[in-house]
Amino acid sequence: MRLFFFVAVLFCTTTSSLFSQDNPTFDKHWKLLLNNQRPEALSAIKKSKEKDIASFLTKEIIKAENGNFTNSKTFVEELMTYDDFEYYLYALWTQNFFFDAYLDSGFNSKNSTNISAVDLKKVNNTTVVEALKYIKSIVSRHNDDWADYFKRNQEITAIKKWQYCGPFENLNGSGLDIVYAPEVNAISKEDFNANSNGYINWYENKENEKEAYQFYSNHSEFGAGVNYAQTFVNIPEERRVVFRLGSSALSKVWINDVVILENTNDGLTDLDAYNVEITLPKGINRNINKECG
Repeated sequence: MRLFFFVAVLFCTTTSSLFSQDNPTFDKHWKLLLNNQRPEALSAIKKSKEKDIASFLTKEIIKAENGNFTNSKTFVEELMTYDDFEYYLYALWTQNFFFDAYLDSGFNSKNSTNISAVDLKKVNNTTVVEALKYIKSIVSRHNDDWADYFKRNQEITAIKKWQYCGPFENLNGSGLDIVYAPEVNAISKEDFNANSNGYINWYENKENEKEAYQFYSNHSEFGAGVNYAQTFVNIPEERRVVFRLGSSALSKVWINDVVILENTNDGLTDLDAYNVEITLPKGINRNINKECG
């Protein structure tokens, strides 16, 4: 398993709120579709006179249910003319008319073109902006454009300077509850006993500082294990901040030796699936991430 983690610090300067939007009810289209009357549902949505984003995307969904996966060349441009389009894009990210199942099938001319067509300047939501930056970078990597890949990664507002330690034994998945030495030792002249994997210590990987997501790729040859990463955040004065975190395994996070998050969801998350608001004191603050997988 390739473990990753993503951490960003958002300084609290403004408040945000959820919004609601009234949309027309598409009872006729959806009832026909749920009754497996797909051609009739497509005919009904095409006759609709509604011009909002929900109608625009409903037509694409029903087209796909009819086996029609073609979209106009200006599909993404049309999408971006609607208010709040980014929320629909994020919710329907892997639909065929957006980016498709790229995690399984990779990139092709259609989803690569759609990804490139999204104008970041028109996206306001921070989560969506960062996710788009990353997927655009992956397209660049796919096209062997490493300069653009690293450039886009640097534009993602994530903590990129880390020290690593691991893997430690994770017998029967018990590692999350075992206190290994790195949890209490930010630095050590003596190596840590990894139980079944010899003796290890904190180390740095300068190449990883080019990446927004941090992978424990060089630990994977040992199989399942417990991995640590630590970083230090220097705050000139006490600040209220939000730690935005994502991971791909069971994990636990400390700030200054206090657990701020314990994730028991052993699955891949978005880049900022967990948001924890805390107060960071003035000075150097230690952040430790522990992942078990």
